Amino acid sequence: MVGPGGGVLLLVVLTGLVFSEEPAVTKLDGETVTLHLNQTEPRFKDYLWTYGRHNPVLAITIVTQGKVTPVNGTRFGNRLQTNIETASITISNLTVNDSGIFLAQILTETGTLLQRFNLTVQDNSVIFEKVLEGNSATLDPGIETLQKDHTVRWTKGPDFDGTLIAQWKDSKIFINETFKDVLQLNERTGALTINRMTRSLEGFYCVKNLWGTDPHILRKYLVMVYKLVPKPQISSAPANFTQTDGICSVSCSARNAPEVFLSWYQGEKKIIEISDSDISVNLTLPLQIQSQPAVIYICRAANPVSDATVTLNSTDWCPPHHSDHQSMFWILVATVVVVAVVAFLILIICLYKRSNRQGAQGCCEVVKWHKETLPLDDDVSEESNERLLANPTQQPGQSQ
Repeated sequence: MVGPGGGVLLLVVLTGLVFSEEPAVTKLDGETVTLHLNQTEPRFKDYLWTYGRHNPVLAITIVTQGKVTPVNGTRFGNRLQTNIETASITISNLTVNDSGIFLAQILTETGTLLQRFNLTVQDNSVIFEKVLEGNSATLDPGIETLQKDHTVRWTKGPDFDGTLIAQWKDSKIFINETFKDVLQLNERTGALTINRMTRSLEGFYCVKNLWGTDPHILRKYLVMVYKLVPKPQISSAPANFTQTDGICSVSCSARNAPEVFLSWYQGEKKIIEISDSDISVNLTLPLQIQSQPAVIYICRAANPVSDATVTLNSTDWCPPHHSDHQSMFWILVATVVVVAVVAFLILIICLYKRSNRQGAQGCCEVVKWHKETLPLDDDVSEESNERLLANPTQQPGQSQ
């Protein structure tokens, strides 16, 4: 059916049955995948696996009468193992280029059974684990339940050959003496828990899950520790308040730290946000608000593991806006008060002069004379006016 070079497969199928949906399988670079058939037959004697990036036409393993026929020249080489009884295949140490379509073709007395698999291999990028100082962190090795032939090795360092800190092998747990007080290893899943996290425990943690002697799962974690974010503070700048337009400024500030963001929210809507990689400089974020209508603002300081907020009501920090009519009213009131004060001072002066009986008729009589001697017609001569002015105490019609 196929040449020894793993060439194009041409297969005539009389009866084809797709007995399951196409499973989507996702793995990471360096991991191991096993493709199982969802069948109940005790054993298959004749079957074929093919592979292709988009169309599975290249043979990768052939089993005839229960014996494997080697297929040379495939990308998988010695990384591919075939389970003759279950017809499953296992590929170890996966690479991104191994992504593609796998097709199992099982020959039976009634025809051919077909099952496809869509495998995606992703870059084994670093997994970030961000933890609050003093809390614990649990790192998952990617296994639901450990089997007897599994070995789980946890190392500390930027690669998989770092210092061995914990291991599960032959159902036994090993913890490095240096980390006995802070590490725990789950005997069922191989998960590693780091207790009472401190800055000294930051760094890379790698796990290598071996299935026999082959790497089954490889994962690399970068654990980062953060302090609790302090509550931000709000301050106002009264000098910036302008009564004519009812706008004033407030400022929110917070102590800076790695990955801290300071934000203003109006309700649930973010208005503005800042951060600064220079942690020696505190964060300050100003905001202009109006007194009317009343609005609730929230200032939020946050890092990846904690946040703290403070609430501001616009009417508490920005005085209500006064209209022009109200301004004129208060100007009028101020004018009346000033006039009343001046009149009161004049009255005090008059009373003071009377009490000293100097010019008893002085201040008060001036007012009386002024009212009684106002000219009523043109018969009053200039001469009479001059005499009156010369002797203001003289009554009209009275000679000197």
